[in-house]
Amino acid sequence: MSKESPAEDSLNLIRGRLSDHTFIFRPLSASSDSNYSKSSRLWKSCFVGDLLEEYPTDSITLIRLNGLLHSDDNCASKDADQLLEKRVRSRFSHRKILFLPPSREEVDSLLEHLPSLPADSSFPSGYVSQFNEKIKNITSDPRFKDMLRTFLNANSTVNSLLKFIFRAVSSMNLESGILSLETFKAALSSMQRQPKLEAVRDCSILELYLLVCMRRLEVKEQSLYNFISVMKEYKTIHDSFQTSDHYAQNVCLRAFEHLREREVICYAENRGQSQTGEYRPMKLLILASELHQGMRSHACCPVSLHFCIYACFYFCKLISNLVLVISSLFYFVPLICKTSL
Repeated sequence: MSKESPAEDSLNLIRGRLSDHTFIFRPLSASSDSNYSKSSRLWKSCFVGDLLEEYPTDSITLIRLNGLLHSDDNCASKDADQLLEKRVRSRFSHRKILFLPPSREEVDSLLEHLPSLPADSSFPSGYVSQFNEKIKNITSDPRFKDMLRTFLNANSTVNSLLKFIFRAVSSMNLESGILSLETFKAALSSMQRQPKLEAVRDCSILELYLLVCMRRLEVKEQSLYNFISVMKEYKTIHDSFQTSDHYAQNVCLRAFEHLREREVICYAENRGQSQTGEYRPMKLLILASELHQGMRSHACCPVSLHFCIYACFYFCKLISNLVLVISSLFYFVPLICKTSL
């Protein structure tokens, strides 16, 4: 125990742990059913297993795959290294690596694991039990669950969750030395850029439609788009919902330019300045979470737009779950076939 107070020591300990990836992913790697464990096993089965079977030499067994990082100490021979490179290229030449968001069970596990103090530490035992009990009370509070659900709907990565916890811990009252629900509320508020939220709240209905269209294009993995492609998406929404909010193309173009002037969107690159505005690639300058929160607090946002933005979110979730199932099949089917043989 240092000369600092238990509160300061706990603050430093937890913030240090939030920077230690080995500690962060320990509860996920301990469970064989977690996305983290499955992806690790899949990675090994895709490369190491095949290489060992095809080339059972000592040089191959020296290869160490740990996030595709290796040092000079464990690097294999040049031939083996080139062989691994060819195998990786062939396996991923027509594929994409998708990093799945954590499941709700994994989020709960991280929330229990990351901000808690170790029982076998130099902290006073009474302080540790009080601190950890308060964490359990906070995470089981319906208000916290609702706040976390809102946050994860638009920021469903482990990295975002770590930032959220880090900010909450950093705003802990050092006099009490205990986290509170208010510290998590303050952390959530600090992660929401108010100028961007206000920009969305002040948008017209047509401008909201254009922003949602751009977000839908991003979900469809169309990172660059112009006014013409946005208008096609706008027509798709209008035809699907038969809304009365239908505007002429020249009116939409003025709204599009207004969004650019307010720095909600911008040109994606400086090239192509000779092109007219409707053909130049654009990109959003607001996060999905900011669009979602801004629409929720907008006084006149149509129900159809809320449905569109939720559909985007659940489509992403569906794709993530589908990828998880396919990844599991890639891992388990070869094992079942080998066992049967």
